[in-house]
Formats: sequence, C-alpha cells, structure tokens
Amino acid sequence: MTAPSRPLPHGARPSPEAPARRFGVRAALAAAAALVAAGPLTLVVVLILTRSSALRRVDASVATSLHSYVSARPALGQTLGVGSVVLHPRVMWVVAGTAAVVLWRRRRRRHAVWAVVTVAVGGALDTPLKELIRRARPVFDTPLTTAPGYSFPSGHALNSMLIAAGAVVLGWSATRGRPWRRTALLGGAALLVLVTGFDRVGLGVHYASDVVGGWLMGLAVVCATTAAFNTGVAPQERDEGEPADPDHRSPS
Repeated sequence: MTAPSRPLPHGARPSPEAPARRFGVRAALAAAAALVAAGPLTLVVVLILTRSSALRRVDASVATSLHSYVSARPALGQTLGVGSVVLHPRVMWVVAGTAAVVLWRRRRRRHAVWAVVTVAVGGALDTPLKELIRRARPVFDTPLTTAPGYSFPSGHALNSMLIAAGAVVLGWSATRGRPWRRTALLGGAALLVLVTGFDRVGLGVHYASDVVGGWLMGLAVVCATTAAFNTGVAPQERDEGEPADPDHRSPS
C-alpha cells in the first residue's frame, strides 16, 4: 500500500521534475488531439477529391436550406454580411497579434511566440490548400453575396478556430478553480466558431464541409503547436506575482 503524499512545508518549492512531467503529459495529449483531428480532416478531403455523391447531397441540401432561410430574412442577411467583415481572418490576426503583445509584456514569452506561430501556420495553410483542392464555391440564382477564390477550406472557419481554441489553451490555467469563468471561456469559444460557420454557409459562400474542414484544420494546428511548444507556464516565464508551479497551492 502506497503511503499518502505529504503537503510541502510552507515556503518549499516542488521538485523541478514535477512541472516538467506535467508539461510532458500536456504535450503528449496535445499531439494525440492533433492526430485525432487530422483523421476526420483527411476523410473530408478524400470525399471532396473523389467527388463523393453522399457528401455532395448533404452539402447541397444544407446550403440550399440555409440560403433560402437567410434570403427570406433580409435583416439576417445584412447582419451576416457585417459578421463576414468582423470575423474576417485579418481581424483574427489582429486579435492574435494584440494578445501576443500583451503576453510578451507580461513576460509570458513562450505563450506570446506560440500564439504568433499558431496563427501564422494556420493562416499559411489556407490559400495553398484552396489552390490544391480547387473546389468551386456554391452557386445560386440569386446570391446573397460573393467571395473570391476557391471554397475548401473556409478561411473564416479556420481562423476562428485558431483564435477560439488558442484562447482556451491560454485561459485554461487562469480559470482553474473558477468554474463560471471556465464555462464562459468554453462557451465563448464555441459561440465564435459556430457563429462563423453559420455566417459562411448562410451567406452561400461555403459548403458545410468547407466549414467543418476549416474547424478541423484549425484545431489540429492548435494542438500540434501546443505539443511542439510544450505550452505551459514555465517558472522563468510566469507573470509577476504568479507561483512558480501553477498547479501547486501553498498550504493555508
């Protein structure tokens, strides 16, 4: 029978190996999540390239239904048009850049660099994949709006997932012990990606599978960079006043 662990004496610091082990576990989980996301993404790409009739039927049905729904509600269409601008990838890049500056000023430099690299990698995948797959956008007799280039993946969906999943990674430790804040963090992230997806399909500029592909790609990138950077608050990168070990609470 294993003896129960004893709390550290007041003022004592945990062994340096403990944070390293935790970071290693987090990196392994992030790498596994990236592989899990890459599987469905690969399937979607294969179905598109092989011109799967089942996927085409589902995409056409969803696109037609949402286009009809939005067309019958001009105010909704105008709102989605504004959303298209607000949720544009360039806006997401500005958000990520601002977050990186704030993190850098708070001496969380690993997180700052991770945020920039994550958005840069994800953003760099969009156009080459569009040119490689060359999927035509949906066509309607009375389009609500138009968009240039090819359809897969949705750049808006990809970048919204980068920001949403990135915010969860950065805010997870900060909301430990604060369930309402953590719920708000997860809810806000989910709302961002769902609203973006509805916007793109509702305006008729993407198929549902374009949006799903963008989400999966963004999630895979965030998980992969999190694993590569072994993202965590290392002692030398913590904010001022933050304990060296974010998982350790000193005894009261």
